[in-house]
Amino acid sequence: MSGNGGAIGPGDTVWIRGGTYTGLWNLSVSGSLGSGVDNIGGKIIFRNYNCERAILDSGSTSGFVLTVNGSYVWIWGLEITKSQPNPDSLNDKPGVAHGNPVGSKVINCYIHNNTGNGISAFSGWTNAEFYGNVIYYNGRTPNAGPNYAYGVYTQNSTGTGKDYRNNIIWGNWGNYPTHSYTGTNGNLSNIRWYRNVTFKANKSGAGSWNLFGGTGSTTGHVFDSNYVYGYDITDGVYDLGGHNAYGGAAGAIVTNNYFGRGKVWHAKNNSGTTYTGNRHYGEKVDFTDSTCATCSTYSGNIDYSSIPTANWGPFVQRNSYEPGYGFVVVFNWTNASSVNADLSSILAVGENFKIIDAQNPFGPPILTGTYGGGMVAIPTTSTAIATPTSVPAGRNTPSHTPQNGIHVWLVRKA
Repeated sequence: MSGNGGAIGPGDTVWIRGGTYTGLWNLSVSGSLGSGVDNIGGKIIFRNYNCERAILDSGSTSGFVLTVNGSYVWIWGLEITKSQPNPDSLNDKPGVAHGNPVGSKVINCYIHNNTGNGISAFSGWTNAEFYGNVIYYNGRTPNAGPNYAYGVYTQNSTGTGKDYRNNIIWGNWGNYPTHSYTGTNGNLSNIRWYRNVTFKANKSGAGSWNLFGGTGSTTGHVFDSNYVYGYDITDGVYDLGGHNAYGGAAGAIVTNNYFGRGKVWHAKNNSGTTYTGNRHYGEKVDFTDSTCATCSTYSGNIDYSSIPTANWGPFVQRNSYEPGYGFVVVFNWTNASSVNADLSSILAVGENFKIIDAQNPFGPPILTGTYGGGMVAIPTTSTAIATPTSVPAGRNTPSHTPQNGIHVWLVRKA
């Protein structure tokens, strides 16, 4: 990952064979700025070979599993984890950390069971994208309780910002699946979230907050077409502006999201929020079904005072980087034993496929077959869930979301 003495350069792809690679990994080689949105000819890709399971594992060593120092580098399809079952109290390191890279991406990785955050992406990492990752069971450090490490902890102050797209973030041990927060004024600009799924694996802790707020004002925040699930209507799931203790969010765009069973908070210090096309089943704080004093546009939202009588979804999301990949998400309010999903945007007729429960991503598929076009009936009855490397003190052993809750499935061409 240092460039092999200059042998690796812009335009190259390094294929990583299946196996476990133990240690701390410093990705220091850089590509360059090529052409087009895909940086043709400039990027360097580190990618698992032919869908093999390539694992970066820090083992018993304390430190960041993967540190991204190189610019214009794509990390693709790797598993990033820590297998040590009983970390010491000071071992609180994230799966993915960084120095000062520009334009680097993390794509379709599995980031799990790390002692600190799954991803730590602060202001030193500019013009970044995080796409299609499955992020779970991070924050295992025993030293600071539930309000410590998260699925994603992020900040941004310069460049074009950070884009989080199509990630599935579930079951992390801290109270925040995503934590956009800073104690320093000006470090929360242009952080955007599109089509992500967030939920917890159990009800321990104080909430399932997606937080966007801190000292000073949050600017350029976008939260669009995300799927958020809590365990009851009082379980915090989305906090725009940082409660009422911080500087608020200015000009945030919050559109077309599904907040299923949870509390949404609009801080009183917010201003100019566009809040449109959202569905919400749960409590509201500092706004109501009909009024939002901090919103400049507040329309087209659908609110539920009791459990919806029809499912939300299924929603099918095609993976933009990898043909034959995608995910399906449904809020199964009706407790149906299966749901029909049109997979034609992901699969071609005649392709073999497998469908995997995102809560058990390395377990056996819940469905396999050959795609004949149109709808596929996906069962909602699976209760199998990945086994965590360890369960921190004060948190419950995880259990699968209930049949009438949220379900997320990975669709893979076989």
